[in-house]
Amino acid sequence: MLQHLAHPLTLTLALLALAILLLFLNRRGTAIFILLITLAGTWLAATPFLAQRLMHSLERQYPPTTIDRIPSADAIVVLGGGVNPQAPPRIGPDLRHSADRIWFGARLYQADKAPLVITTGMRPYTDQGQTAAAAGAEVLQAFGVPGDAIIAPGRSLRTYTDAQIVGEIVEREGLGRVLLVTSALHMPRALATFRSAQVRVFPAPTDYEIVQSPQARTHPWLPSSEAFWQTGRALHEYIGMAWYRWKGWIN
Repeated sequence: MLQHLAHPLTLTLALLALAILLLFLNRRGTAIFILLITLAGTWLAATPFLAQRLMHSLERQYPPTTIDRIPSADAIVVLGGGVNPQAPPRIGPDLRHSADRIWFGARLYQADKAPLVITTGMRPYTDQGQTAAAAGAEVLQAFGVPGDAIIAPGRSLRTYTDAQIVGEIVEREGLGRVLLVTSALHMPRALATFRSAQVRVFPAPTDYEIVQSPQARTHPWLPSSEAFWQTGRALHEYIGMAWYRWKGWIN
């Protein structure tokens, strides 16, 4: 909830509403000042210059590692967010922008890095139907992971509950180290949360979005909807980490 309230779009709309209210109250000078601040802030948040720096500040904390350098473990944990469950009019799971998580988890399994894959994710639409964890398991099977090598608990609401549920499975199954697969952007918060839950994890990040290319440096000050979206996602992670620390879920 807090992350949504602090999203750039939410803040923009709130400041615009405040400026309109001040105009009705004949506080013209203050209203114009807020409008200018809103315009400048929204423009900055929508520039690749800011978006890429915020994203990279998180992704660079855990650089990509080739599969041959990732150690063996007892299980591979693929965090939800890479696939949406089947729901009308869909006739099957729907891959999202972070579907690299599922694909990378399947590659780790096929490289014999662990004999078990754990997927996470709740039922997002109704009290009935497929969970995100089950949808992830279905896609994993399409990538060649056997169904009997997958555990798909569908009770998780957020990264914190992912860690709690996986911790229960690790204790119940007598597992040791697990490989944690999630987007590089999400890895700092996810790894800290799992370690605070006393789960032995090794980071296996994927889904890197900030790449080195000439196109990435073209017109860094021109706003775009993609950059605005990336800024919001990076701020979501930073605010999420602050919230988790305040709750005592991470150190």
